[in-house]
Amino acid sequence: MRAPPVPPKSSVGWLHLLAWLMPLLLAACATGPTGPPTPRKTYVDKPLDRGRVERALVAADRSAAGAARGLPEPTRAYQRAVEDLVRALDDSGPPRKWKPVDLPGYRLDYAADRRGLPDWGAWRWDELDLAEDIRVPAKVPKARGPGLGVPLALTVNYSEKLAEKYFALPQNGISLPATALLEFTPVKRGQPRRATLRLVNPRESRRGQLAGRTVPLAWDAVAPVELQLRDKFVQQLAFLGFFDPGRYARRTGIFALEPYRPNKIPVVFVHGLNSDPHIWQSAAAAVLADDELQRAYQLWYFIYPTGLPVPGSAARLRAQLREAQRRLNPTGRDPGMPHTILIGHSMGGLLTRMQVTDSSDLYWKAYFRGKPEDLLLTDSQRQSLKDALFFEDVPWVKRAVFAATPHRGSKLADFGIVRFVLFFFRLPLNIAEASTRIFTLQPELVNPELWQFKSLGGQSVQTLSPRHPYFRAMEARPIRVPFHSIIGDRGRGDTPNSSDGVVPYSSSHVPGARSELIVPAPHTLTEHPQTVAEILRILREHLRASGRPAARAPATPGKVPRSSRARPPAEVTLRR
Repeated sequence: MRAPPVPPKSSVGWLHLLAWLMPLLLAACATGPTGPPTPRKTYVDKPLDRGRVERALVAADRSAAGAARGLPEPTRAYQRAVEDLVRALDDSGPPRKWKPVDLPGYRLDYAADRRGLPDWGAWRWDELDLAEDIRVPAKVPKARGPGLGVPLALTVNYSEKLAEKYFALPQNGISLPATALLEFTPVKRGQPRRATLRLVNPRESRRGQLAGRTVPLAWDAVAPVELQLRDKFVQQLAFLGFFDPGRYARRTGIFALEPYRPNKIPVVFVHGLNSDPHIWQSAAAAVLADDELQRAYQLWYFIYPTGLPVPGSAARLRAQLREAQRRLNPTGRDPGMPHTILIGHSMGGLLTRMQVTDSSDLYWKAYFRGKPEDLLLTDSQRQSLKDALFFEDVPWVKRAVFAATPHRGSKLADFGIVRFVLFFFRLPLNIAEASTRIFTLQPELVNPELWQFKSLGGQSVQTLSPRHPYFRAMEARPIRVPFHSIIGDRGRGDTPNSSDGVVPYSSSHVPGARSELIVPAPHTLTEHPQTVAEILRILREHLRASGRPAARAPATPGKVPRSSRARPPAEVTLRR
């Protein structure tokens, strides 16, 4: 038996290769969830501890004035009291079940819902977590702000009903930041003192009112992102969606890290092979921690089973971008969506590139020697091929970022051990049937170069091989938008002879880039500080080029600006 070729040192060592492959081998025999995840947090119904609530209200009332003036001891006392109040309420049940509480001398109520501008209504949320209770990996940069109030993460759980109603609702729910602030109204004779718990949206306002003063609010931008992207429902798709993409294809979609806002520019993160949106956590947290950028941009991510061939996955991304336009910007007057930016890593960069270029007939010719109507296929099979191989650019995508992208393929895809792993791969039924019919009944219509690949190169790894003919079609079609490259060299400083361990510089480099940054990191460079800093720089450049000012937060805390009083899109309300 012929031994598989040994990878050259300039590409990737055996230890690196095996570390990459072992999870895939284990995943090949694994089973995973086929439906929506169960709620992450389980509440046990029990009576509210009224004594604990009363003690917290008294302590917060006594210390609020001093905390508003910035006095250290009253500030600490106020913070402890608000935290204890929130924990007492959370122990009694989810926020959507909270009711006003009448106590001797006090009435606890909750701020009126303002659709997150800048307050969230407690009744919207299925789960609540204090930010300090959420463990964030040390490699993720902290993104917190000092001030008063208790940073939280609020979660709406996924449901079929909500998914049908709202576009871009993540399948594991959506987690958003809030800051709990407790305010008191002046005492009126014969009436209890009213305490109002506000859940301020720090992405809209980072200042609040306390004891008649405007005060800075504490906030944490990382905790809700960690809660959103750490979920096993998201991460398991990386493994299971590689080996059995047909089973998990229905989970494909664009999902949001926050409710849709028409005045914000969408940033769509696209992960690569055997990966998931978690790789963008550091970049997302950095954007949300930047006051200018988080008011200018809304963060989306595209999730897909990475076992599908690149043109097929690119067609799915294209369809989702068009669905976003149809659902969220039907009138075409949305000021943000026409400036959408895509950021893709590795294979996700190839998907990104195929949104900002057109195919002509070159992609089709890379596969076939005839016209679509010549193929003896079902109508749905023929349409799937046409969607993947005939396409136009998405006109509202105005910039692209390629991170460690194999624009000319990677030799790693041709290694014998990689081809061995593909024996565990389960080809989607529609691809298997179509390729079998064509190879059996019409072999003369197949590009002869495809005979070296199984099932028309219908596995994603095969479409990463430098030998695959569709790369020539990609090379021949111009990129119509400004684009940027971020490339790893593992810290060796040997560019242009460098490699990130998976993709060589000769494949990552594309002439005409507005910028090209060499990062001292391996192929998994998305979390490297220089990569994150470069993404922030590019977003600032894109904001200036768009000619749009960043969205403004409400000028007066607690009030909705006049321009926002019209009913916003349904995605903002998250109504059940």
